[in-house]
Amino acid sequence: MKVRVSSRKSRPARQSGSYLLEALIAILIFAFGVLGLIGLLGSSIRVTNDARYRSEAANLANAMIAEMWTTTPANIVTEFGSGGTKLSAWTTKS
Repeated sequence: MKVRVSSRKSRPARQSGSYLLEALIAILIFAFGVLGLIGLLGSSIRVTNDARYRSEAANLANAMIAEMWTTTPANIVTEFGSGGTKLSAWTTKS
């Protein structure tokens, strides 16, 4: 009499959901990674905007200094001093 041996091994009942649990944990780790990337993107946009404003301010200051260099020394106080004509024009332009 021949005994037929099954090639399938039976798993214990307590391990039947382990694959589902591993998949859920992998999805959770992936979701945290995506949230981290979104946070980095937001902070990089904020830093880029700050850099743009700083460079614009530096360009405006450079233009004002260039105008001061072309002005005669006697007219610097009247044009760029408190209430000066060019200073007033610069503050209304910005």
